[in-house]
Amino acid sequence: MKDYAAATRDLTRAIELAPDDAMGYLNRAFALGEEGEYKAELTDLDKAIALKPGYAKAFCNRGFAKYKLNDFRAAIADYNKAIELDPSYALAFVDRAKTKSVLNDFSGAIADLNKAIALTPNLGVAYNDRGLVKMALKDYRGAIADYSQAIELYTNYGDAYKNRAAAYEKIGEPAKAKADLNQAAMF
Repeated sequence: MKDYAAATRDLTRAIELAPDDAMGYLNRAFALGEEGEYKAELTDLDKAIALKPGYAKAFCNRGFAKYKLNDFRAAIADYNKAIELDPSYALAFVDRAKTKSVLNDFSGAIADLNKAIALTPNLGVAYNDRGLVKMALKDYRGAIADYSQAIELYTNYGDAYKNRAAAYEKIGEPAKAKADLNQAAMF
């Protein structure tokens, strides 16, 4: 088990020693987010961005913090800024797609996930998330293909096995669904 409270304490001390280091705030924000302290996470990300306004990862992370606070439109604005700063930042496209999905912009989510895959073809989470969008669109066979690709890239991807099991259930293949659930239980 990771001790994020201890990490937060250590990073707070590091920030006291170097208050103008954006990375200290970025790292503490991550630890705070893992502790469920999303508003404090957001405050640290604001500070990191103020110190280093051209840092795409800080905008992407702030977008995710806003996502966790259900501020979806503001999250998309931060993902847009991250992508503007670094158009090759595949994870910003993945995170923006998750947010678009929550807003029922499934075509926008698919476009973002296609872009993430084009940028980083071995990014298993992009295939898994595209499978989730295809499930929402009732494209179960397309979802299975994406989950299978995610599993091929990461053989211990438990969520992809669970998601593929749900898709197999939808197309009437309970034996395959059960096999995937058994496989998912191993991870």
